[in-house]
Amino acid sequence: MKILSVITLIIGIVSVIFVSCNNTKKGNGTDLTTLYEIDYSHSDQANTIPTIVDSVEFIPLHGSIENPISGIDELQVTDKGIYILDKRKNKLHAYSKDGNQLFTLHSMGHAQQEYLEIACIAVTDSSVFIVDNFGKKINEYGSDNGMFKRSYNAPIIIGAIRPLGNGGFILAELPMEGVNQIENSDGNRLYIADSSFSIKHSIYPYDNHRDKIGMRRFLSDNDSVIIYSSTGYNGFSKISAKDGNFIGNVSVNTARPFNNIEIAEMDKSKARDYVVERRWQFLTTTPMMAGKYICLSVKDEDTAEPCIYDEKSGKLYFNDNISMHNNMIAPDDAYGNSFYIVYNFGGEFLDDQLDMGFNRPPLVADSIIRNDGAVLLRYRMKID
Repeated sequence: MKILSVITLIIGIVSVIFVSCNNTKKGNGTDLTTLYEIDYSHSDQANTIPTIVDSVEFIPLHGSIENPISGIDELQVTDKGIYILDKRKNKLHAYSKDGNQLFTLHSMGHAQQEYLEIACIAVTDSSVFIVDNFGKKINEYGSDNGMFKRSYNAPIIIGAIRPLGNGGFILAELPMEGVNQIENSDGNRLYIADSSFSIKHSIYPYDNHRDKIGMRRFLSDNDSVIIYSSTGYNGFSKISAKDGNFIGNVSVNTARPFNNIEIAEMDKSKARDYVVERRWQFLTTTPMMAGKYICLSVKDEDTAEPCIYDEKSGKLYFNDNISMHNNMIAPDDAYGNSFYIVYNFGGEFLDDQLDMGFNRPPLVADSIIRNDGAVLLRYRMKID
């Protein structure tokens, strides 16, 4: 899926490595030891993703034609529904699990129940939380109706947020080079907060300077694990979704690893252009986990293609170069044993894919796509 990969690459580049997965390092009481390694440097293209995909389902998002989604900056699928963040319009679109529209939040303003931006979101069984970094607050709304509940002070500038099983939250600080964070920031990347967003402790100290270019996704979660990464950190970290305790790091070895030293003194624009031109291989966004499968998006040459790592077998799987049937588009979220992506690319793009053998959507989903609406693609993975 080359076109989508280029988009992912442009918005997903980060320029600073903060800790090597191949070393053991102490920081704020956290033992940063490698759990295992994924070897991408000698990848076997014979293993194809279609062989481990059980089915591809198109879920129509009813109401998306009348209330269009201009961009998908964050997707969270839960037992309660489907939640799509559109930063361009500062909207949060909520749908039931079968694709019926629940509500759309678009409450711009300075009042307590309003916000100046939506930086990121978190969803629990009863609530959806919206981070407003400009307003320095976090608003809570009902996850089934969008009704305002309460507002909290944001303790730091937040780039990603996920709920913990103990009622607290894990917060990833938004890296901003040359910008002083608010008073509660101590220079770390991850913060563990209670249910009122009071910070209890933090992990992952920065190494000299902040990321030059923001990453599309800092956190992903599934079942009992939260995953964190930053491009240039050649791997990712696993954290307990119950209490935020550190589990360990996974290193991703590539043939041409990212080199942040060359761009350390560049400004953001020059660094971005320079990285795009290099032949480095690195993760362009935080991996996602669906059951035993981990989806990686690795920059290789001038694109970033998704590949799947099977934790049990240790095998890597890639899209099929012969047929696009069951090939995977870089996912927006993972839940249970499935990967998900919001498909809103229009009829012309769909026809191009169909000509190459991509799965044909049902009539209702096809009609919504051709009328500039959106559908949800669910890649249900095979279970042994």
